[in-house]
Amino acid sequence: MAMKATDLLIISPPAIRPTSPPLAPALLKAFLSKRLPEASCHCLDLNLSFYQLAFRELKTGGIKIRLYDWDHEESAGRVVRAADYLKNEIPSAERIDEFHHWSTIFLSFERIFSAFMADMAVKIASGEAVPQRIRGLIEALALKVIERSPGAVAFSILFDCQMELALAIASIVKSRLPETLVLFGGARFGVDPHPERLLEGPAGPKGPKGPSALRPHRFIDAVVAGEGEPALYHIMRGLISGSMEEIYSAPNLIYRSDGSIERNDPAPAPSLDGLPVPDFSDLSLDEYLVPEPVLPYMTARGCPWGRCSFCTHHHSYLKYRQRPVELVVEDLAALKRAYGCRRFNLLDEMIPPGRLRRLGRAIKAAGIDICYSAYAKPVKAFDQTALCQAADSGCRLILWGVESASQRILDLMEKGTNAADMSVVLESARRCGIMNLVFVMFGFPGETEEEFLKTISFLEQHRQAVSALSKGTFVLLEGSRIYKNPERYGIKGLCPPISSGQGHDGLAIPAINYQVSSGLGPDEARRLYKRYLKRIEGIGLSPRLGAYRDHLLLLACSS
Repeated sequence: MAMKATDLLIISPPAIRPTSPPLAPALLKAFLSKRLPEASCHCLDLNLSFYQLAFRELKTGGIKIRLYDWDHEESAGRVVRAADYLKNEIPSAERIDEFHHWSTIFLSFERIFSAFMADMAVKIASGEAVPQRIRGLIEALALKVIERSPGAVAFSILFDCQMELALAIASIVKSRLPETLVLFGGARFGVDPHPERLLEGPAGPKGPKGPSALRPHRFIDAVVAGEGEPALYHIMRGLISGSMEEIYSAPNLIYRSDGSIERNDPAPAPSLDGLPVPDFSDLSLDEYLVPEPVLPYMTARGCPWGRCSFCTHHHSYLKYRQRPVELVVEDLAALKRAYGCRRFNLLDEMIPPGRLRRLGRAIKAAGIDICYSAYAKPVKAFDQTALCQAADSGCRLILWGVESASQRILDLMEKGTNAADMSVVLESARRCGIMNLVFVMFGFPGETEEEFLKTISFLEQHRQAVSALSKGTFVLLEGSRIYKNPERYGIKGLCPPISSGQGHDGLAIPAINYQVSSGLGPDEARRLYKRYLKRIEGIGLSPRLGAYRDHLLLLACSS
């Protein structure tokens, strides 16, 4: 269906896990529809479409992929069966091996296929030749935008791994619809200390013939860095009135003008009190790879702590703000009524103990029958009484920022946690019927091998309380506190950026290589991690539950 030249299409591009709908487009659509009733704004999840097209091509042999020692046909069949399993089966502790088997196959497919398609996407965006089958798949995604002829398209990008395909789709859209305004934004640009880099010149990997031919500024008109509501409000007003001046005066906007980069000042952080309920009505909730819909939701923006030395998430929002608890409860009830959904992931950076208590009491008082997860920091105030009250309101999964069992390392990280308290919190949650996903980070600068192993031992001691892990080695990112003051953390030298492993150079936020004056350096940490990975992955029900968190929530809700 064709849209009007004043219409906005908000796109979630590939490739991320296709298990739940994107939150940001739903938030932005609801906001714009409320503030500008005369505007027309729609959401399009091209990430889900990407996987659906891939499954179709696998079934017909249009795409050939080999996993493990299987041939193309067997690989395709097993991937399709794995997708079918994730779509239809709620995992259980009793049948966790079955979940592990199929989720491992699908995770392997995700990684291999997405990496290959990212390479092809960069070539397409650079004007290079790729196999016609591959070009056809990416063009099919772009055509879903082109056939609507919107006045503007906004690519909402959460992670680096979405950049390449977003660029390829944007390049095709711009070539067919040169008058359409193409915008990039989302949380990925909120944590990037230099979001203007995308518009400065060549991007992507250097090839044997020299610098990359990829020049995103030829098909991206502007980047929105930070929260999108204020910028899109001005842009939509400009589209409606035909005023380019209003469009390019939008707060948080980065754009090129006469060959130079311009960056507009941010607007004051919008209050969460007046925001409407997220609008998921454009998205096919029953088509995601999960047995029943799990909706994302945020009760607050920003981090109430904001001091962790390794973190860059504090860049995403101007300041921490909370939506009043009574409005949160009204939202959850409205979402349940509108979409028949009873499962929610609360995606706040972390929820403080007092707020979780108030929220739990309000949900219970309102009589809303829901099940939800939340992110939190394992501090003493999460005592057994507070956690059992949360469980009684439907909280069945908490994702805890444990990171390390060494108090010295926790203090260097500036986590504000106590290792002894963490033990009590995890065990209390378990006794209350709440499953625990634990975030751990190995190889923080200066960590010793003894401290590395202490964290593993801690997890093993609490094996019954740890349902899943989200694990990895430390990555030094530009914009973090440790990057700004490396000497304080025993870093004696910063080296040229290395690939983050999540995207092409120039498109991913770069990881920084470094040397340490004592303890484990990055290479030693990675070697230790590899050596002990089997032992680490023996903790929790399945190492895949750290990746498939929507399924972990469903498991917790059905236990």
